[in-house]
Amino acid sequence: MARVIESTTVLAAATVAYLLIGEMAVRLVIHAPLFEIHDFRHERAARTINQAVQYDSVLGWHLKPYLKFSFPGFNTLEYGFRSNGGPDVAVRPGGVLAVGSSFTAGSEVNDEQTWPAQLGQITGWNVNNAGEGNYVADQIIMNGEQLLPTIRPQVLVVDLIPDNIVGASYSSYGWPKPYFTVENGTLVQHNEPVPRQRDPGRDRFGIKPFLGHFAIADQFMTAFFSNSWFSSDGTSYEMIHNDVIDVTCRLLDRLKQQTDAANIRLVLFLQFGGARVMSSPQEAEQSVGVAKCAQQLHIVTVDEFATLRGIYEKSPTDLREYYHIEPNGQFGHKSPFGNLQVARALEPAIRSLGLSSIRNRNK
Repeated sequence: MARVIESTTVLAAATVAYLLIGEMAVRLVIHAPLFEIHDFRHERAARTINQAVQYDSVLGWHLKPYLKFSFPGFNTLEYGFRSNGGPDVAVRPGGVLAVGSSFTAGSEVNDEQTWPAQLGQITGWNVNNAGEGNYVADQIIMNGEQLLPTIRPQVLVVDLIPDNIVGASYSSYGWPKPYFTVENGTLVQHNEPVPRQRDPGRDRFGIKPFLGHFAIADQFMTAFFSNSWFSSDGTSYEMIHNDVIDVTCRLLDRLKQQTDAANIRLVLFLQFGGARVMSSPQEAEQSVGVAKCAQQLHIVTVDEFATLRGIYEKSPTDLREYYHIEPNGQFGHKSPFGNLQVARALEPAIRSLGLSSIRNRNK
């Protein structure tokens, strides 16, 4: 018994020593003070959020304009639009305007690899990418409404995944946001103006705040599990009671009236994450419901579920090519190849609208 205790003590002491050596080594590499107490996780979360987005009283938040991230390949332009890459890229009125969430903005790919950028590449059209990370259906549609008089597009593409539609049942989806209920048959907006979010990094208790004081843990978690690592810093998810399909359909109806009045063509693209495609042969009820009302509203709709499900059923390995695979093996956002397929699916649908050209109206 004494030998077991001795061995365990030696092992524990060696583990602590190795961790301390690793901690010192990491601090030397990142030029952090060796012996000062730092909450690395909190400092990184606050810095990342403050650099990336700014408060918006109508939508909750949006990407800052002219943003250059600490990693290459993610840049924003005027209005916080995602750059399509290239030295002369700029926001230009007219053409195609894309609104959506991180699947539109292009998380995990470089500027030129998003689907709006690749749609522009394969067609020569003027395409503006107004995707916003973590936006849900109500914010996405409202974003399109706000941008119509500014961009004056010929085509507006609304890109939705099932989780976006579910997100319409939240008054705070990470941060506070607008939300809608239907009262006496009328769409009613709440959180107007949207309350400001809490300062990131307020959680001071628990395992993540504790580990956040160690540079070695912060570097590892940021590299491989960043979403989980930062998820509780100043974020909150508060659900309300509404019918998300009904709310989304009413918002699409309102948007369709505005696009028709401005002679703008409206296209709905129903996109899907890899987990959704693999989980069931049946399409998510949220997307089915929204597709049905879009058809009734005469909105041109492109739905990729059947195509992706067919690929999965034929060869699960082939589906992986469409997505960024996280270090833990889970499916992330679309890969450059997956985004190219989105662009290729939208191109004939937009051409079918019969527009003679889809370019900058000022040209």
